[in-house]
Amino acid sequence: MVNKKAYLKTLEAVIAAMILLLFIGEVLPHKTEDTASTPPDIETMQQTILKSISSRENLRACVLTEDVPCIVSFINQIMKEGLSYSITITDASSSLELPITLPQDKAIYTKTLVISSTTTDYDPKLIRLHVWRDFE
Repeated sequence: MVNKKAYLKTLEAVIAAMILLLFIGEVLPHKTEDTASTPPDIETMQQTILKSISSRENLRACVLTEDVPCIVSFINQIMKEGLSYSITITDASSSLELPITLPQDKAIYTKTLVISSTTTDYDPKLIRLHVWRDFE
């Protein structure tokens, strides 16, 4: 008779543990897709554009004067099909202000480049390149 009670207590403990594990399994967040890393094609495109801007004197001058149409015309020449972009050029000391035109329903990948000023004038600028896929 005593052993029967012990078996019931053990069974009750096992059932309680199973219910607890099921509850914890449902409450904990499930693993989602890792969207933190930039896709290789977008990463390559961003690096190509920003490296070109940093190495070409005329494009550096466009950034330092905040001549957005000059930079846009350059990016339009090399941007791949299926990708869209937006750029912002700000002072290095200013806070980040995202463009209003960024889509809310797409994954946006941003890369920033600091363009220091010329040898005679110190006024560094930040150029942020926001890239996203058109078909997501």
